[in-house]
Amino acid sequence: MLIVVLGSSGLNEVEGVPTGDPNALLQVVGSQDPRYVIVLCPRNNRTEAREQAHVLIAAQPRTNVAVLPLGHHPLTLTLIGASVREQLRTGVDPGDAVGHINSSAAQSRSLVWYARAWGLREPQPTAGQLLASSFRSPGYFRELGPAPALVPARRGSPVGNHDQVYVAGDSPALLHRQLGVTIRRVPVDLEPGQPWDTRHAAAVTVLVRADRRAGGQACPSCGARQSGAGCSFCGTRSARPEAVPGIPADAAAGSGSRGSFG
Repeated sequence: MLIVVLGSSGLNEVEGVPTGDPNALLQVVGSQDPRYVIVLCPRNNRTEAREQAHVLIAAQPRTNVAVLPLGHHPLTLTLIGASVREQLRTGVDPGDAVGHINSSAAQSRSLVWYARAWGLREPQPTAGQLLASSFRSPGYFRELGPAPALVPARRGSPVGNHDQVYVAGDSPALLHRQLGVTIRRVPVDLEPGQPWDTRHAAAVTVLVRADRRAGGQACPSCGARQSGAGCSFCGTRSARPEAVPGIPADAAAGSGSRGSFG
């Protein structure tokens, strides 16, 4: 089984692929010929992910592919994928893997820190924030979600003392001071151009390692282990899939096997 993240350079056994090349996933999979591939992507990149999955399926029809668009940036998705591979290192079942991914995604957090508010499209900075950013680096935080808000760092750290907090590569000392907790650096490069990205942005992840095993019989369609509501990998089900808190039901059910993508 292979776990791939769009917009990331990858980490450990998790592969990264660029978003703009329809053949990128096929090139990464190459001669590995895995039976199962799980593609993780931010929700705004679901179209690119599904296009790449279709190209892979056309070239390797026996490959089962699940595309999971989730409400996180690629750093969090990469860390979730690496965590799942570590937890399920022995006898990885794709149904278990998708269950772990969805459960961890529902509890983990994707934050973005900005030294300055300049260049930010969403949410739109106020005139006061832009003015402050003209003379100094005040620092702001936001969390990816349906109602993004730019919060001045002077209001306090958005993370807890016991949270597992990660950043990609080197990060400014000001970010460390404003977070106020131990930060783990990971060697992950993130593709620029995301809606939350600016020249002064740094992705931050609060990672929660979750455990949610399928534990059922093999899916008659793709062979992955099923949960009570159906197959979490390919979406084959006899009833509406169980919704994971914070994740839409269509994402919780997986989204694709042999070229069928939800």
